[in-house]
Amino acid sequence: MRFGVNLCIWDAPFRTSEHLQLFETVANFGGQVIEIVVEDDAEIDSTVIRREIDNNGLSLAVIGIIDATVDLSSTDISVRIAGVEKLKYYVNLCDELGSDLLSVTLGFVGGKHLLEGDARDTRIKYVADCLCATGDLARSAGVRIAYEVLNRYETNLINTASQATELIRIVDHPYVGVHLDCFHMALEEDDQGDAIRAVGDKLYHLHANASHRGVPGRGLNDWQSIGQSLRDVHYSDYIVFESFNRHSWLGPAGHIWRPLSDSPYKLAQEGLEFLQKVLS
Repeated sequence: MRFGVNLCIWDAPFRTSEHLQLFETVANFGGQVIEIVVEDDAEIDSTVIRREIDNNGLSLAVIGIIDATVDLSSTDISVRIAGVEKLKYYVNLCDELGSDLLSVTLGFVGGKHLLEGDARDTRIKYVADCLCATGDLARSAGVRIAYEVLNRYETNLINTASQATELIRIVDHPYVGVHLDCFHMALEEDDQGDAIRAVGDKLYHLHANASHRGVPGRGLNDWQSIGQSLRDVHYSDYIVFESFNRHSWLGPAGHIWRPLSDSPYKLAQEGLEFLQKVLS
């Protein structure tokens, strides 16, 4: 396993010229993975980022934003086609950056109405078709796609590990799997360890976040259970701590209204130290 942090702990959107120095900071904290979010207004210099990743011995994970204009579950085929093109853009960007992991999800897209029966089945199939259509490109680029499971307040489509495995069974592509997040699991799952075991070898990415998005170990998560479940499924991929700076646009979006630590640097360092101690 390789441990790391999401740079949204410091700021968002990501801008190469402003945030490149954080790569060395994370490496000095003992991190092995950097995760960046590629918003539409992010500023990405692939050559510079790839050089900095290599210079610091880091791996890179990328989160791609799928909004309503490219909703993979849309009933409008033109929107789904745009969604597939967006996925392909992210896969190609990962290839340029030297990243082998792309996380995507449908956050704040599905609406706030009840979605069940044939209507839900159709939307799930649309998402599966879009992911499958991107799978071969991902394979050729050596980039695995992980669909992130979000809580009920962020999507009405897929909220649990079992629902995610339903989606991935339909996709049926070796380069498409599941991204679980301990923050979201704390809201939706009966048992986080059982959720991880349910996904099994299709778990491609893990956000090891506290139940309150502060320092892991100080919230309500059962980290011993989480660690045991990761060992049970022989998980050996990235474990990333994600949190948000309340002064960035993600603060209000993530409902971060209070300080989570004395500084982003302390939050990242203490989070990394805890996760490496408990989950290694």
